[in-house]
Amino acid sequence: RQIATDEFNWMLNASFELRYALWRGMLSRLDGNDNVGWRV
Repeated sequence: RQIATDEFNWMLNASFELRYALWRGMLSRLDGNDNVGWRV
């Protein structure tokens, strides 16, 4: 049961970090490209 909990926590952390990295990448990509169109 402890092993299952550890695996679940690891999966939760991994998916959260992946989602956060994707979100940060999307934000930086939006800031880099679309802000030029927004500011005009």
